[in-house]
Amino acid sequence: MQTLPNAYTSNPTTVSSNFNQFNLAVRTMLDRLLEEASRGTAVQKFATGNTTVGPDNNMTIYALVECTPDLSPLQCRDCLNGTSEKLPECCSGRIGGRVLRPSCNFRYETSQFYNVTTMMSDSPPVVDRSGPAGRVPSGAVTFPEVRKIPLILLALAMFLDKI
Repeated sequence: MQTLPNAYTSNPTTVSSNFNQFNLAVRTMLDRLLEEASRGTAVQKFATGNTTVGPDNNMTIYALVECTPDLSPLQCRDCLNGTSEKLPECCSGRIGGRVLRPSCNFRYETSQFYNVTTMMSDSPPVVDRSGPAGRVPSGAVTFPEVRKIPLILLALAMFLDKI
């Protein structure tokens, strides 16, 4: 499990009221989602969710947490716990924020940033195992390629943060 480097960014807009209630709602939701993601399959370790906060539950917070597929459930939980520990430093009272690590990440916003219908799947993709043993089928995504995805996301987040 790779935990460094860390990168984080937050929405510059702060919550106008109920600052502590908002922070608690974000933290509680992330704690719930990291447990759900860590129980994911070997192929899919992510979770999404939302919660409401405010005097009349008038603000919805959306969140996504994710681990790379190579992590065990315990490693996923530990990695996401480490990202959520960055909340006070990066995102306290902000209406959105994200923390990226090579092996896991989280994001939350007050606007929905993911499409629920595309993330719901009835079954995992079919894997063709008809090729000779020991050979990777042409066009297959190998483990080193999958490991590059969080690093690319990290670099993109750092670049977008400077714009």
